Amino acid sequence: MSSFELRTTLPCNQSTWEASSAEEWWKYARKEPQISYLSVLKAYMNPESSSPIPQLNALSRLLVLHGLMSIQWDMKRRDQTSLGIGSVNGSSPDQPRWQDRLSQSYDAWKADFDSYCMNMTLSLNDNQTRKAEFTRFSTATIAIYHAAHITLNVEILDLQIYAGARHIIGRPVTRADYDRSRRMLKDWAKPGGATPAAKAAWHAAHLLRDGIMNLDNWDVNNAFHYPWCLYLSTLTCWAFHFANVIDKNGNGSSNNNSNNSNNGGSDRNNNNNTPFEKNSHLDNNDGVDNNGIVWHAKSEMNALVSSMASVMPENLWRGLGKYSTSGLTAVMAKHLSNIRWAVVHEGMKVLRGLVPERCINEYETFLK
Repeated sequence: MSSFELRTTLPCNQSTWEASSAEEWWKYARKEPQISYLSVLKAYMNPESSSPIPQLNALSRLLVLHGLMSIQWDMKRRDQTSLGIGSVNGSSPDQPRWQDRLSQSYDAWKADFDSYCMNMTLSLNDNQTRKAEFTRFSTATIAIYHAAHITLNVEILDLQIYAGARHIIGRPVTRADYDRSRRMLKDWAKPGGATPAAKAAWHAAHLLRDGIMNLDNWDVNNAFHYPWCLYLSTLTCWAFHFANVIDKNGNGSSNNNSNNSNNGGSDRNNNNNTPFEKNSHLDNNDGVDNNGIVWHAKSEMNALVSSMASVMPENLWRGLGKYSTSGLTAVMAKHLSNIRWAVVHEGMKVLRGLVPERCINEYETFLK
């Protein structure tokens, strides 16, 4: 069902929902306006219009964001089934691409949500328990916003195949699938300003940075979507660096496994082609030598994420080759190994395959 088919009002406030009696419910309900879901969605789809956005509660804001993402899915589906007929991408001079328009809608939603979060945080200063709970909720919700931007700027199926996923939607990945996805991602990752790759990587880095700064061990009160968002952001950061540093000249480790047509290039453990080995100067910073490796995975992850989140998208290219993605993939593989969700578990296996062979022993110790 499309979002525009939902002819309903947005949810009531929490005080009304949790009323203990009919009288208490009526006390709150009669003061609440009935806000149309569709009218709010249209207002966000046209942020330049004069349509005011009403005051919304947390759940309503989350539902509106999902509505915008549903529109994105509808538009992508239309592109895939158009067979190239007509101006599907809205590329005429007087009409912006639908991707750009949706990006503006997401950002308008984020601006309103940030204002809401600031007011809520100030109101909870005297209750640290509730404030911490709200921080976990807001971090998990903003992760959806960043994930929406990621999916707007990169094809997720190609991203997973390029990283070595062996099955996608229940279907085995063939060598032809991998070669096609690799070509797509290599073209996507070509340096040059605020490209879709730079935008996706920037949002991925901010999603990870929020988790590092705001959460204790990625705890968001069991919000089921958050591990998947972490997985997507990790793959995006990895692909952004791998395609430009390791796989730059078509000599990535995936090509060293061409005889295995069923692994989809999943073996990233060739010592000569990993970011960890490519950036040998990082070894000295971590006190690494050939006899005993001291690997600080979290520090390596923090350095990468901080470098990517501290610049604008068009400047992300300057950091290529300066940081390793090994720490990020190792930390995320460890965290996702504790998630009891089959889709995320498969994602953990993909990330596990991105940990370079030289780091395997340290990774096993890191898991304990």
